[in-house]
Amino acid sequence: MQLERYEVHTVNAHDRFEFVSVGNNGDILKVVEFIVLDEDGHIYNLGFGDVNPLTGEWDDKSVSNNGDRNKILATVGSIVVSFLDTYTEAAVYAQGSTRIRNILYQRTIERFWQEIAGLYDVRGYKETGEWVSFERGGPFIAFLIKRK
Repeated sequence: MQLERYEVHTVNAHDRFEFVSVGNNGDILKVVEFIVLDEDGHIYNLGFGDVNPLTGEWDDKSVSNNGDRNKILATVGSIVVSFLDTYTEAAVYAQGSTRIRNILYQRTIERFWQEIAGLYDVRGYKETGEWVSFERGGPFIAFLIKRK
């Protein structure tokens, strides 16, 4: 995928990344953080949001409407690829903070499925409480991705 993306800075080893969204509403600092979920250290939650300039904390529910959604998604995707290249046994769990964000993530995976499917195993979590292989149309409420 040769998409335009932002320059990324690693903040803490390979589990926290930051970049600046530049758009209609100015410069907005974004953070992507991987937080281990299991005892074995193989499943990581993908946290993503805007950094509050006053507190330094990040918010995964903020909506910046900066006009650069595709560039942001491409940047987050490249961070996930980098993370999985570094931690080859890891799986990344992602769930949008809203139903609309889950739909956006699903559509983005669908859009680049040809490139993704050859390298990664992607599973979707259904409302019925089961993990299944990713398929177009889902619908899914969470995603799990790892290298094949």
